[in-house]
Amino acid sequence: MRRILFFLTYFIFLSLYPVPSSDKSESTVWNDENLTFIIEKVKRENLKKEELPSKLPSKKEYVLITAYTPSVWETDSTPFITASGKRISEAHVAVSRDLLPKFPFGTKVKIFIPEKNLTSCGKEVIGKNWIVRYVEDAMNRRHSKKIELVFFSRKKAITFGKCKGVIIADL
Repeated sequence: MRRILFFLTYFIFLSLYPVPSSDKSESTVWNDENLTFIIEKVKRENLKKEELPSKLPSKKEYVLITAYTPSVWETDSTPFITASGKRISEAHVAVSRDLLPKFPFGTKVKIFIPEKNLTSCGKEVIGKNWIVRYVEDAMNRRHSKKIELVFFSRKKAITFGKCKGVIIADL
């Protein structure tokens, strides 16, 4: 938009103040057809740049992974409502507040747990070394570089334990 405004003011300036030439009978005059052609060309160039598929850098972060249950003693007074305002589900994950700008609410993320850490994370609970979840909850401010998986069974949450892993935004 700035580029278009610049060209418009530039060409209006040129039309008002013609460039002095060596021959007095010849002067530069811009008509409406020339201006509209140039404006349309600039618009097309801007559209082409915006339409190109841009390869976004993948967002990934090394984090500590733990588990929690939606209960009053582990959360706040409304354990079944997430920080984003949705009803809690096992498809959700809570992230620490320092990761929230990088992984905002509603972001689909893949959580990768390396094979060596999988035994300490309760292999029988998740069964594989990656999980797909949605960021819908935020943790207390005292936590950093940490995510928590939601389990409705306290036994599953305790069995899961804690481990180190990677969270990757699924773009």
